[in-house]
Amino acid sequence: MSIELRIKSAQEGDLDSIVSLISDRKIDYYKLALSYLKNSEDALDAIEDMTVKIFYDITKLKKPKSFYSWSNKILVNICLNYIKVNKRFIYIEDLNDFEEQKNTINIDLSMDLEKYLCKINHKQREAIELKYYEDLDYKTISTKINVPVGTVKSRIFNGLKNLKKNIEGEFLWEMQISLQKN
Repeated sequence: MSIELRIKSAQEGDLDSIVSLISDRKIDYYKLALSYLKNSEDALDAIEDMTVKIFYDITKLKKPKSFYSWSNKILVNICLNYIKVNKRFIYIEDLNDFEEQKNTINIDLSMDLEKYLCKINHKQREAIELKYYEDLDYKTISTKINVPVGTVKSRIFNGLKNLKKNIEGEFLWEMQISLQKN
């Protein structure tokens, strides 16, 4: 069944059509939610919330071909709300799993990178994570976050520039402290 027919069926109240549409891209939705929330349980909860929201709002969708970009935007908004509410709790279980998979050097580098990424604008961080963690091209990122390709490129460029400033600034600060101690 084509996407247009499944959306028409969903707009008439068929829950199976919505589930079918979401199932087609379940891995993409999971990766997107996980890139924001960094926790598999929260990512799955966000996808569940997205499904409910889509069920109630599917009649508002005017262009069936834009279903996936529309649903991605819903998922991103839900993830951002989770982040606001939870204020970025770190789950011990996830940290233990992470530590088991990586050697000590990679853990330190990843934690440092995450620390620096948290210091830049969230829109720049989002674009950088989608580009480098999810390995998406500019056009796909543009579609996922619903902004022009030029904006994606600008966010990545400026985000990397800010990331570099933060890393260099902290390194210089640590060097000054080290010199003062000696």
